[in-house]
Amino acid sequence: MNKKVLVIGNNTEDTDNQTQKLAQDNLSKNYGLLKEGDTPTKIGYYHSGIADASSGYLIEIAKTFDEVILLDQPMKEWTSKKLLLSTLKLFQELERNSNHWGITVSGIKE
Repeated sequence: MNKKVLVIGNNTEDTDNQTQKLAQDNLSKNYGLLKEGDTPTKIGYYHSGIADASSGYLIEIAKTFDEVILLDQPMKEWTSKKLLLSTLKLFQELERNSNHWGITVSGIKE
């Protein structure tokens, strides 16, 4: 796979595990957690979320990816309702602007 993919999820190990599985399923590499200020340059999978970086940073960095995926994780696995709601708001912004930015935005089931 020749894509740079950002996976957005909660701040638990599940996000890394699902990102690893997606990378393996697509014969790619998981570069792990993307934190505020990081500059991902390699083709492959990265993951992040509102607990690790600001929504402004995630929106700006998402523009440099080919695809952004929102994981469908049960509400009980989120450490706070505020993080979940902020993540959904972020994802709506990404969806709304995806054509303009030239990125694919999708959600996947756990």
